[in-house]
Amino acid sequence: MARSSLKKDRYRTIKNSLDRFFSIAIIVALGVAFFIGLKTAPIAMKNTLNSYYEKYNLADFEMVSTLGLTEDDLFDTESLGYVNKAEGVYNIPGTTVVNDKEVTLDVNSFEDEDQINGLKVIRGRLPSNEGEAVVESNKEGKPLVPIGSEIEISTDINVKDDSGNKVNPLKTRRFTVVGSVNSPVYLFSEKSKLLYSGLNSNSYIYINKKDFNLPTFTKILIKLDKRPEQKAYSDKYTSLIDDNQDELKEMLSGFVTRRKRNITDKAVAKIRDEQTKLNDAKSKADKKLTDAKVELETNETRLDYLSSANYNGLDTPLSRNEIDSALRDVDSGKEKLKNEKKKTDEQLKMANDKLNSALKEAEKPIDARYFLLDRNSYLSYFDYGESTKKVDSISKVFPVFFVIVAFLVCLTTITRMVDEERGNIGLLKALGYTNYQIEQKYRFYSTSAASVGAALGIVLGILIFPKIVYDNYGLMYVIPKMKYTIAPSLCIATFIASVALTSFTATLACAKDLEETPITLFMPKAPQVGKSIFLEKIGFIWKRLSFIKKVTFRNIFRYKKRFFMTIFGIGGCCALLVSAFGLKNSIEAIIDEQYGQITLYDGVFNLKENPNLNSVINNSRSISILPFYEDNVTVESGGKDKNVLLNVFVDGDKEDGYIANNTKNEIDNGKSVSINGKSGIGDLDKYMNLLDYKTEKKLSLTDDGAIITEQYAKNLHLKTGDEFEFKDIDGITYSAKVVDISKNYLTNYIFMTQRYYEKVTGKDSKFKINKAYFNLDGKKITNHKEADKIKSEYEKNPNVALVDLSYDRIDNLNYTVKSIRSVFLLMVVSAGALAFVVMYNLTNINIGERIREIATIKVLGFYDLEVAEYVYRENMILSIIGILLGFAMGIGLHRVIISTFEMDNMMFPKSIQNMSFLYSFLLTALFSLLVNGAMYFKLVRIKMVESLKSVE
Repeated sequence: MARSSLKKDRYRTIKNSLDRFFSIAIIVALGVAFFIGLKTAPIAMKNTLNSYYEKYNLADFEMVSTLGLTEDDLFDTESLGYVNKAEGVYNIPGTTVVNDKEVTLDVNSFEDEDQINGLKVIRGRLPSNEGEAVVESNKEGKPLVPIGSEIEISTDINVKDDSGNKVNPLKTRRFTVVGSVNSPVYLFSEKSKLLYSGLNSNSYIYINKKDFNLPTFTKILIKLDKRPEQKAYSDKYTSLIDDNQDELKEMLSGFVTRRKRNITDKAVAKIRDEQTKLNDAKSKADKKLTDAKVELETNETRLDYLSSANYNGLDTPLSRNEIDSALRDVDSGKEKLKNEKKKTDEQLKMANDKLNSALKEAEKPIDARYFLLDRNSYLSYFDYGESTKKVDSISKVFPVFFVIVAFLVCLTTITRMVDEERGNIGLLKALGYTNYQIEQKYRFYSTSAASVGAALGIVLGILIFPKIVYDNYGLMYVIPKMKYTIAPSLCIATFIASVALTSFTATLACAKDLEETPITLFMPKAPQVGKSIFLEKIGFIWKRLSFIKKVTFRNIFRYKKRFFMTIFGIGGCCALLVSAFGLKNSIEAIIDEQYGQITLYDGVFNLKENPNLNSVINNSRSISILPFYEDNVTVESGGKDKNVLLNVFVDGDKEDGYIANNTKNEIDNGKSVSINGKSGIGDLDKYMNLLDYKTEKKLSLTDDGAIITEQYAKNLHLKTGDEFEFKDIDGITYSAKVVDISKNYLTNYIFMTQRYYEKVTGKDSKFKINKAYFNLDGKKITNHKEADKIKSEYEKNPNVALVDLSYDRIDNLNYTVKSIRSVFLLMVVSAGALAFVVMYNLTNINIGERIREIATIKVLGFYDLEVAEYVYRENMILSIIGILLGFAMGIGLHRVIISTFEMDNMMFPKSIQNMSFLYSFLLTALFSLLVNGAMYFKLVRIKMVESLKSVE
């Protein structure tokens, strides 16, 4: 019976304070929804793409060799126990013309619908016959060219068979488009490809495998046997790759060795064959010459005989005719012998030339490079993984702060509730209820509210947050619809933690009152002791304050618990807003700082071998250029190899002002690159500012060491004066010295002079320019049409391979900023909602604690607006103090979020714009005004007589 009465009291308490109950539920729901949403979003993003990858058999590894790969290599790869499937494929670069614009293509082979790196058909069908092709489909489902049309593919790659004979890589150049597809290898949307224009093709096409005419496979694709938990982007998948790559690398090395041996054997066989042909030609030639000589000698003998007979008086018409015939035969024999000898010499020379050519070919060293590439070599796979990390990094910091603020407000709310029910607690104790039973009432209240809020938050977090994030990242990628993901362990753990945390607040709130005796609890709680405040000691200010204002300041500092809870509650919400706006500022600042202060060039040329830079400069549009050498080197960080771009700038003070491309011997022989006028390290500041990462002072390259970028130095814990190592593509390790560290936000760089590079590597004879910065004639690119025109114009130049414009990179970064706007908006909306609920709760508690005071001033004749002003004045002062505290907390929170948001090759400015502080201030003040407006009606409804009877 007693327990039944206590249960009724629990439900009655909830019924009589629904506003408080639901305020706790809403605060918990906001915290849980935000936490679950941001934690689930990257999981949903990864799971959706993992299903996509597995459905269309995205390769786990690619074997690539410059010598090609054979059927034997494929058979050996398939025989490995952990390999589920292996396929030999063809892949070459090509170009086509679409709407009078040249488009670069990745031309791939298609075998069947179950192939590794399969295709998702958007329209039409897959190729089934020779001469058929499928093209890329964009996000709207529109194919590169209309289905049913013909597309012509051009390719300028040089392919030779094992005999050294040149072959055409494709059997035909014209293909009929039978469908449009999406591929798991190419996730980028058309817009986002702009950033990678120097790294991958504009589009892709798949043609029937039989349409290739290559002697070997260009790649072997490998699918591993995987367990369900070894999903893409997971640690277990990474471990699977790490466990198998060493053996595969060793096997690939064996393939290359075998291929070299086969090529050498064929070369030797060719030499033997040519030697045999030469010997046969000599034998035949000797026989023909011998026969011709015998025939000539016979005719000469016959002529001598006939001439002798005629001399002895046997002159007859017949003998004269025979003599004439013999003379003709002798002359003919001589001519025949002469021709045979000439023909024989030519045949022998040709056979000897072939033999010498075969000998020279066999003597050439076989240059072979090979690579074992995992999925991270697919740029879109890697970039998508980095996008999920960005969301996950926010979820590690922002929601935690969110939950702390919610916890503080819940504690304040439950504490106020317990204070209001002191008499009821005293009655229950007097009736014999234990402290545990009484505490259970308030635990039940708090856990019930938390359970409702947590359940609602989990549902909202799963259904809304990940969908918004996924769809906005979908602007950058061509990806399938999101699969809603429920992480049971995460949801259960969050639910339990939320309920336990809120229950703990009830325990804290009850602890002090439960220690008191029933008689003490029946008595009114002693009012807060009035004390003088610091402001009273400043006489010239205190004397000028009105009585109402003095009361306001005394009330603010008299109730210290309420003071700190209010400013920390408001400050926490303001800090969340500041960090959200600051994150947006940091991402946008990359564009202004990277392309406004550091990167000054209009674009970069990827140059072909031995370029004529005069040809590039003397194009239709006036430009200036700075040639340099770039190499993709690796450094070890955290036990893994990280890519870094090594830029070597040529010396601009060479004789006659030309740029050296090779050795001095080659320069003297006219093989150097030359341009009109000097252009070297001294002109670097026209194209790029190397700024000290601390002082932003301009740096200069010297022959004493290298300049490295800030993020690279941070990753490897390097400082000025340290030695560091880097490894080139051939696996050779070199050591260099850090002379300065420069500010840079995108990509890690090592900058060197040509002389220092040659000193470090000893590669003077191999030094070759392969890139050049360029600036246009003062007119910046303003639209895509102009950008496309410039790229098309320069890519037609025989010395230019690719053109990478800064305009495209800036445009893509703007697009990236838009794609993560959803995350920013989620942070702002969630922080704003939390701010509103927190302020509503704290104001409600404030009014509830001061009903007697408010009723008193109403009895004294204060009008409703004057009463509201009396209460709101304190709220506004506390709000301003909380906002100022929130600014300081927001700066710290922003730095923590940015630090977790950064990647190996990208960092962000950590400054927050003044407007962000203003927006945060205005939003927090707006929420405060809205709460005050909502609470006005509660102040008006306070009944003076009943309130005067209440016990405080």
